[in-house]
Amino acid sequence: MSITIDGQNGISASGGSGLVSNSTTTLIAGSNIQPNSIGQAQIGNLSVITGTSTLGLGNSGNVYLALDNTGNVLTSYAGFTFISQSQTVTPAGRTRLVYIPTGANQSLVVPAGVQYIYAKLWGAGGGGGSSGGWTTGSRGGGGGHSRGIIPVVPGETLTLVVGVAGQTNYSGGTTNLYGGGGGMYNNTDNRYAGSGGGYCGIFRGSVSQAGALLIAGGGGGGGCSRFLDGNWGGAGGGASGQTGNSPYDGRASSGGGPGTQTAAGATGVTQGNAGGGSGALAGGYGSSNAYGGGGGGGYWGGGGGGYYESNTMAGGGGGSGFIGPTVIQGATFTGEQQIPAMYEDPDLAKTIDTYNAWSKYAWGGDIVISTSQYTSTGGGGAYCVIYY
Repeated sequence: MSITIDGQNGISASGGSGLVSNSTTTLIAGSNIQPNSIGQAQIGNLSVITGTSTLGLGNSGNVYLALDNTGNVLTSYAGFTFISQSQTVTPAGRTRLVYIPTGANQSLVVPAGVQYIYAKLWGAGGGGGSSGGWTTGSRGGGGGHSRGIIPVVPGETLTLVVGVAGQTNYSGGTTNLYGGGGGMYNNTDNRYAGSGGGYCGIFRGSVSQAGALLIAGGGGGGGCSRFLDGNWGGAGGGASGQTGNSPYDGRASSGGGPGTQTAAGATGVTQGNAGGGSGALAGGYGSSNAYGGGGGGGYWGGGGGGYYESNTMAGGGGGSGFIGPTVIQGATFTGEQQIPAMYEDPDLAKTIDTYNAWSKYAWGGDIVISTSQYTSTGGGGAYCVIYY
């Protein structure tokens, strides 16, 4: 039996009657199925849901959705059929491309006949902080995640920025890492905080806010303390990044501020030389030598962390994500401390970032406990998956 439920034009059926478990049912956007007398709303296991529809709950609370043969919910939009597992969404039966950090811009020439691509982006993780001359470093922030369907033109070239991870013992001073991760005030004593992670973004035309189609923010760099390891870097966004942590000495304001949809994160309050430099696509640098974590890159970058004796080298703030106005079914998510957003998604590789052989992709860097780790630790790089 085949049943079509259209939110505007009603129900049509062929080959039988009723809504049964082996039916083929199509829900058009705006459909609203309410339960029967025993509180069940059921559609078939061969069904397709197009757009946004509603299934009502009855007394028993049972709702039966369109499923594939492994029990995953199926939805369809813009020619893609998606498999939904928990909060992750993956297209079925499409060509899949993967982009990892190279330290330079990459490109996608849209193939002939392709009008839409589906993209999943993860920002890079911030570098972990080192104990240096204090007691313990703190973890870097994980990357944010953004996804959506992007209308494209066959033959056009899109620019991809897949940012590099934040580093421990970063030697580039105030110069941002590729992808906008924030650095340090200077290189005089750079053995403490980590630099910020770079964003992951897709652009049409210039690599700028004006050219941005989709962005996932990078995580902030971790700091250091003489007390515990709480000065972690804020995770990347999301509509907003996460504020860098600074729980000691009553110095909460020393954490680097998060990038948002309208502004870069503020530099953490500090003694001595203040950090700065956060802005469009760029995280800010940490304060007073390397005594605060760098901010993550993003649509708006996170602020660098501040510094106060005797326990505060604060984490940098995470950069923000972005969904362009043409993106269909777009969503953006903020990570949580070291953990990247949507880390359970099967499209995010669970292997070590081969560009710098440090951490798993998009994860914030671990605490650095030995000077021998200065050049072998940090965050995980950004990650990009495109389907067409």
